[in-house]
Amino acid sequence: MEKEILNELSKIINDEIVNYSEIKMLYEEKQKILVCHKIDALLNINIEINEKIKTLKRISNKRRYMTAKEGHPELTMSELIEKARKNDRELSEKFTEQKEQLNRLANEIRAIDDTNIELTKQGMMITSKMLNVIVDSGILGSAEYNKSGKNRQSMELSSIIENV
Repeated sequence: MEKEILNELSKIINDEIVNYSEIKMLYEEKQKILVCHKIDALLNINIEINEKIKTLKRISNKRRYMTAKEGHPELTMSELIEKARKNDRELSEKFTEQKEQLNRLANEIRAIDDTNIELTKQGMMITSKMLNVIVDSGILGSAEYNKSGKNRQSMELSSIIENV
């Protein structure tokens, strides 16, 4: 591969790294939101995450397009490092650093996402228990009334009048 193309690929990979870093920050923010149970903020952060993921896909497609144009449609980072090593040792080392950064970020995002999933499950369990309490208390309260909404237990009006 030509040095110009390798340099362009390096820039694209830097864009991917920046985007992954932004996604990581959003996942960390999402974790804080899940801990605080802020439902409205959760919706907004999920929208932001989805937008960043779309951007990341566009960047990745740009890299695939460039490598496909050079006859390597599914070029891995390891293969890219080897191709760069033939032309430019320094660029090869840069690709190696970028690969390590991408792997580190991907692992960190995966760990944060796993925690977020567990926090979501816990929140759903709490919500379910709260709904059960609400439903159960509603059933107990409604058991005192018939279908027309009248109290099933009739109070003796005469005893109330006599006491007044």
